[in-house]
Amino acid sequence: KTQGRILPTERINLRHSSFLPADDLSWNKEVTREASISAIAMNYWLLVYPKRLQDLAKDLVAAMESVCGPIGMHVSRPALVELKDDRIETYAKTIRSVLGSEDKVQLLLCIISSSREDLYGAIKKLCCVQSPVPSQVINAQTLMGQAGKMRSVVQKVLLQMNCKLGGELWGVDIPL
Repeated sequence: KTQGRILPTERINLRHSSFLPADDLSWNKEVTREASISAIAMNYWLLVYPKRLQDLAKDLVAAMESVCGPIGMHVSRPALVELKDDRIETYAKTIRSVLGSEDKVQLLLCIISSSREDLYGAIKKLCCVQSPVPSQVINAQTLMGQAGKMRSVVQKVLLQMNCKLGGELWGVDIPL
């Protein structure tokens, strides 16, 4: 046996409130209903998607606009970049071209039609190494399904994007 101790529960701080996590240690509701400590405004960002997913892309933007307020983010409408197909070469060539001609892009969001590691890897390599810009890749199948599922996914994606832009979601008090 190993001797141990149970530490007291940490209070989680958000921008305007703080709370103690529930017994199951889940605090997803609080983080998606309250403003983050700091949120970065998304003023100029790109949404890249294949033409056959244009309706899903529009639904995604609408969901982002409805969800961003409660978590304290401002999300402007994206520059939409529609691709003729979902081949790796099409994504790479288009992203390279757009990022080469635009210097103020804060974030690139790509919708891919299915779970493809090769396409995901190519997009990430391009956005991390060749033309550095924060990026988020969403599998279209993750957004489809039950009506309420998209809202939940979008909340989590926006929180991730805020962090990638330098925002701070929550904090804890650390006494020194």
